[in-house]
Amino acid sequence: MPAPARFGLDAGRLASRLRFGMLWAAAMVVGLDAWLYLGAARPRTALARWFDATSEIGLASWLAVTQVGLLALTAWAAAALARATGASRPRVVGWTVLACFFSYLALDDGTRLHEAVGAAVQDAGVAGDGAWFPSYGWQLALGPVFVGLGAFMVAFLWRELRAPRQRWAVVGAAGLMGTAVALDFVDGLAPLHPWNLYTRLVLGLDLTPAARAAFGMGGLEAVVHVSRAVEEALEIAAITLVWAAVVQHLPALAPSVTVRWASTADLPRESGDGASTRLSDAPVLAVEGRAVGDRPVEAAG
Repeated sequence: MPAPARFGLDAGRLASRLRFGMLWAAAMVVGLDAWLYLGAARPRTALARWFDATSEIGLASWLAVTQVGLLALTAWAAAALARATGASRPRVVGWTVLACFFSYLALDDGTRLHEAVGAAVQDAGVAGDGAWFPSYGWQLALGPVFVGLGAFMVAFLWRELRAPRQRWAVVGAAGLMGTAVALDFVDGLAPLHPWNLYTRLVLGLDLTPAARAAFGMGGLEAVVHVSRAVEEALEIAAITLVWAAVVQHLPALAPSVTVRWASTADLPRESGDGASTRLSDAPVLAVEGRAVGDRPVEAAG
């Protein structure tokens, strides 16, 4: 019979490596875009377009979708640990809400669902150029929901996380995400809209000749492109800070966790009259956790 496999995980070190690696990746998204896409010879090749940080089929998009998907899985793990170790119902519900939120963000990043919703809103004539809401329709339709869930995330994690550094990292992540949304708002304005700061920047500094000479595009097009690349990097940085904070918090939910393969026949269940019953022999995954204070709890999935 094979010996049990045992793994040790230093959550603090893992969180530090995540922060270091992913924040560098966020910076590289902008750097590679400027070097290998904006600086590429015209016409740009398919390989150069792969480094376009604003493309939905480029390196930056893949990185963002993968990262937020892993954050969602981490949040689901936190919710499972909270439930398995007998945490209070509000804590379990809180982690579950966050896991659902991050799962939606992964879906949205991968499918651009918010853009489809925004297009429908703009087609209805309530957002976009000439409408009462001048920017992208998704901000009108989904913005209040995102603001509410973001506020919930900050409030819940502020109470849940223990280290001040983790708490302020989440607050900083919310600030970075808010900045990215603000850049996206300006991006969605018509070029001649009085609030369009990008047009003012291009006209004020006369950037068009330099942009055409350096990048082969107009001044406004270049500024918008750089803004979108920075926006993508800010979003990656924000998710990184939240992800690292959640990873570092996992030992507080269950300092030790044992995962074992078992049969449902080994897992007794109580019937309504209190009698112990057994289920079928289908294989399941059983998780045994120890909460703070070494109170053992077992939960079957």
